[in-house]
Amino acid sequence: MNSTWIAPLLEHDNTNLLVFFNVFLQQLGVPVPSVPTMVLAGSQSSGLTALTSLLMAAVLASLLADWIWYQAGRKFGYRVLSLLCKMSINPSS
Repeated sequence: MNSTWIAPLLEHDNTNLLVFFNVFLQQLGVPVPSVPTMVLAGSQSSGLTALTSLLMAAVLASLLADWIWYQAGRKFGYRVLSLLCKMSINPSS
């Protein structure tokens, strides 16, 4: 996997924002890999404070996306479940 396009984005102060949106989109169902971004951002972070803020950004993004799926399930029920089955790798599951 070629990560040359993402390294310049991580050199600036928007690392937490990039990790947040990457994890958020991945949790919503967009097929973007979030683990390589988190590993690269973690390897370039300096100190425990920066690493903690990256972890908090990832956790917050995951919780927000899960809350959105929960609210969609509460409101639309079976239609959301049907959409998730269509989006999954194995639609018969």
